[in-house]
Amino acid sequence: MGTSPSLTSAGLTVLTEDQIVENIVEALQGATMWGTQLSYGSDSPVGQLIRAFAGQLVEVYDLQQAQHQAFNPRSAEGVTQDNLCEVVGVRRTAATYSTGTITCDGTPGTVLAAGKRARIGSGGPMVALDEAVTIGGGGTIDGTATAVDAGPVEFGATAIDTIVDAVAGWVSVTNAADFTPGEPEESSAVLEARRSRSFAISGSGTYFAIRARLEALDEVTAAAVIVNTTDAVDAYGLPPHTFMPVVWPTGIADATIAAALVEIAGTPAGIASYGSRYYYATDSKGYQQIVRWSEATELELYVEHTLVTTSAYPVGGDALVKAAVVALGNALTIGDNVLIAALEGAAIGACPGISAIATRIKVGAGGAWQSTSLSVDYDEIARFSAARVTVL
Repeated sequence: MGTSPSLTSAGLTVLTEDQIVENIVEALQGATMWGTQLSYGSDSPVGQLIRAFAGQLVEVYDLQQAQHQAFNPRSAEGVTQDNLCEVVGVRRTAATYSTGTITCDGTPGTVLAAGKRARIGSGGPMVALDEAVTIGGGGTIDGTATAVDAGPVEFGATAIDTIVDAVAGWVSVTNAADFTPGEPEESSAVLEARRSRSFAISGSGTYFAIRARLEALDEVTAAAVIVNTTDAVDAYGLPPHTFMPVVWPTGIADATIAAALVEIAGTPAGIASYGSRYYYATDSKGYQQIVRWSEATELELYVEHTLVTTSAYPVGGDALVKAAVVALGNALTIGDNVLIAALEGAAIGACPGISAIATRIKVGAGGAWQSTSLSVDYDEIARFSAARVTVL
């Protein structure tokens, strides 16, 4: 018979519909009962019957190919990728929720229970009160609220204007300031990079292992390890023969970081830890060791894209551009530079109809705009938010 499916060291090879049809025709022509007297053309009854069977077999092959690919961590996605990462103790970072404060006006004494919702307009995104609040004597009360849907959902100042869960005595709602946008779910590419680095944990005491162990902590989003093996203070200010772990975000309990460091690293022979924070942790032998590390400084990036678009640019294109820029930016880790070309590539790749693009970035609301890439120091991390991306 003609072409056959195969599973070799090169991978799984399945058949196309045309190859399946050729195999079936060849088999029938070689059979005494059928022979070469019948017409097997695509417009003949037998040919159409063969094509129908071949179509069903293609679906089986496609499913088999997808199942085979699902065991490849570099191509797996969604739940399948999550399951593969769970095997090595790595979990996808879930999306977080936008948070902020809403102002509720109405009759003094009116109680608004936790979970009462408000939204933008008649069909926009919703927020819910975190805790019960009581409208005060002045007819107003502020309460913290969280978006109903996870991810970088935007709630600009005064955008929330519609009560969803009506309560007698609750008349109106608004938000004086922008909400802090949530973070998107960790992308497949970033998760796979963390999974790959996690294998370094087995190399106890190596700097790759130290970074991998820190990143395995649920509280740690990004980590880096800077090393000075020379006999002099290096360009980063590290003393001779020291290493400095750097973690982000800030505010993680000292005991959590210290326990991970002393577990995987202790103090490599002749090398001391260094950093702005320290903690005394007990190692596996029961000895106390002082471990040091630093926290990365977060750089709030503002991005401005000025686009020249064609008729192919879709309704909602601005939102697609913003989402792509945020996904790319938040995949950067400690010490990664912010490249203008990469930001523009993400925007163009996410949305059709962009014929030209000019980009400016700045750090912080009061920073100076620049049209060149940003160099990020070894102890800094750039972070992006849809609320800080402008599309013109």
